[in-house]
Amino acid sequence: VAALSGVWPVALLSTADPRCIGLRVEFAVLSACIVGGANIKGGQGSIVGAVLGVLLLAILPNGIQLMKSALPVWLTWLKSPFLPQVITGIVLLIVVFINYLIGRGKHYE
Repeated sequence: VAALSGVWPVALLSTADPRCIGLRVEFAVLSACIVGGANIKGGQGSIVGAVLGVLLLAILPNGIQLMKSALPVWLTWLKSPFLPQVITGIVLLIVVFINYLIGRGKHYE
């Protein structure tokens, strides 16, 4: 699976330069795992949850872009190019807060 995940971007981008593939994706990967249900402190999670987290974080910005095109004129302040990042950050903060509330009574070693 790791070999196929390395071959896929090379075939897609027609380049094998390691500086072109995977730069600055650490935050997105960590965010997807946390949204998918992985515990920050204990490392508990599932592959299905991580995949669902990736899907949510991939669909959310696209949905926001589509929503922005249908906004009325008086909501032009919502047409900022940074709105998808802001909404994704808010979703991440909510998930981390819920993770904190769920794990508050547990003690990790």
